[in-house]
Amino acid sequence: MPWIMQESFNEFHQRQACDFVTTKKGYLFRNGARSDGAVHFDPPAEEFPRLRLRREFLAVKLKAVESEFSAVKNQSLEQASLRMRFGSSVPGPSATPDMLQRLKERADGLRAAIASIDELLNDSPEAQQRRYQEECEAARRAEAQDVFAQLQQITL
Repeated sequence: MPWIMQESFNEFHQRQACDFVTTKKGYLFRNGARSDGAVHFDPPAEEFPRLRLRREFLAVKLKAVESEFSAVKNQSLEQASLRMRFGSSVPGPSATPDMLQRLKERADGLRAAIASIDELLNDSPEAQQRRYQEECEAARRAEAQDVFAQLQQITL
């Protein structure tokens, strides 16, 4: 539900008291609050919608970390290659292995957080309904296969 009072994005950000990421739809806060810059939404009161937004937040963070990791690694490999070819005239990446290790650990932590949210989301009503529909569809297919097999067995 939109916040009724007119407040700037900065005021909304201060009231949320957490970090945010930029998405195609606007801004998504760690706590599940959203904003398009002008209209602001507080975090959902219900658990599963809030978890889905938290998962989206973490996925955006993970994508940024993976992108940073790739950029740092590619740049460092290029520098190391130039240094091997041209000697010490090219500055070497002294702290790069440590930086890559920190980025890897951050990515692993984000992946673990996403996995734990996914486990919680498996208990959501939508997930239960989807599993039930998949089970019904599998039962219908199995029954159709049985009928097909029985029909193939009958010959003149």
